[in-house]
Amino acid sequence: MRDMRRRISMSVVALTASIATSAVALPAPAQAAIPTCPGRCHAYGIAYPYNLLNAVSANISVNCLHVPNRISQFVNWEMWLMTRSDRGSDPLTWNWVEVGMTAGTLRYDNPTQTGFMWFWADSYATYGSDPGGYFEHYISSATVQTTSNVSLYWVPNQNGVYGWNVYKNGTQWGWSGVGSFPHSPRLGAESTNGNIAVDGWADDWRYREATSGIWKKMNAAPVKSGNAINVSLPTDGQVHGWTPQWACGGPGPSAASGARLDGADSAEPDHAPLMRTQAGVRQRLLAKTNQAVSMLGTADVGRSRYVKTTRNAALGRHHDTAVAEDRPVYLVQLNGTFSRPDKHGRTLNGSVLELVVDAETGQLTDWGITSGGKSLDSLGVTAALA
Repeated sequence: MRDMRRRISMSVVALTASIATSAVALPAPAQAAIPTCPGRCHAYGIAYPYNLLNAVSANISVNCLHVPNRISQFVNWEMWLMTRSDRGSDPLTWNWVEVGMTAGTLRYDNPTQTGFMWFWADSYATYGSDPGGYFEHYISSATVQTTSNVSLYWVPNQNGVYGWNVYKNGTQWGWSGVGSFPHSPRLGAESTNGNIAVDGWADDWRYREATSGIWKKMNAAPVKSGNAINVSLPTDGQVHGWTPQWACGGPGPSAASGARLDGADSAEPDHAPLMRTQAGVRQRLLAKTNQAVSMLGTADVGRSRYVKTTRNAALGRHHDTAVAEDRPVYLVQLNGTFSRPDKHGRTLNGSVLELVVDAETGQLTDWGITSGGKSLDSLGVTAALA
């Protein structure tokens, strides 16, 4: 509680100072240079319980989470867990699952929605006959200065697959088949670029010991890449990440946009009327497909195809991923060249992009990149998108 009061009071002081400064004509201060990161910005705590855990949990919140261009950039405040799946010591062969908040997503529908979301995601390394892939799943809109619990629980054997249940505030949102042999839980910030504003907190970060079932606080070490984000671990089980060059509500570095530092999401666009006719469905799917391609790579959108199915039927074709809200959806698939920043400073490349769009609301629920796209024919009658 004392930490929370300190965070709120610091925000109030910063806001008061900003208002006071704006009321007096003062010379403009020199703008700081935009921070840089080698490849991608990271700042997080990392712990090493290794195989000793079968669950991880934390209470996380942000005072701000912002990138200037939410169409082409993103910044996350999240908890993630690597899994080795008995593949040895090379991290490039490991899978991972994560849950948290993101600003800058394919849920962005300019100009009415800002793309500030709760999400979870799972990533599979290319290994043997597994083509790998990254798959992102949206939970709900997010808000600043609101603390929520996120947790991952190991499932020993679900239909012959080992994986993790994903929870937010005690509600299960999904299941990921990324495998067992957990390694190095991590919690903190990740961004595509250094021109960002972040103030994120985590409290009561714990792991459950597999043998005794006792919950223990994480004894973590700080890790950072580049100079955009600082990270500190005030006590065991706590993580604080912030941007020294761009404070919440304060002036940004040179060439920085001042739009929506608070990250607050505006009203959800109403795409439901479009989804009532086949022409409207194609219009909506084509708009989301063009947007996704502009963010993630290149493709001939005119050659993409789609099919009406259910959310879990669409997702279960890859690595046994499942979500709690199994609704009617449209699945769009297209071939091309796609990429997304991945963990360990690498880039995940794929030749297939898939988008999952709610059949009633027209809102994107999931998307993924892989090099092992599977035919849509088993799901129903397919049609050309354009």
